[in-house]
Amino acid sequence: MKSKRGKLEIVGEILDVINRGETKKTRIMQSVYLGWRSFKNYLDFLLENGLIKENGVNDTETHYVLTEEGLNFLNCYRQIKNLLNGNNGNFGY
Repeated sequence: MKSKRGKLEIVGEILDVINRGETKKTRIMQSVYLGWRSFKNYLDFLLENGLIKENGVNDTETHYVLTEEGLNFLNCYRQIKNLLNGNNGNFGY
């Protein structure tokens, strides 16, 4: 059974999806398996904290891209995740 994701994992997944090129709300939401209400809360959080920004806004759709701060956050998240996965979550106690 897969454990429940925390907020950090969800933020990391959203940033990773945007970094891979999925830039529309619906595609991002589907890629990280969130409902609209939850996704909207995370999207607002990421925008308000400057981790992503709107890019290519037109009448019918908005696209999102990582800011430099968002890319830095994603790189740190990946390093921590790799470190923990390398130890298989075993901290020796």
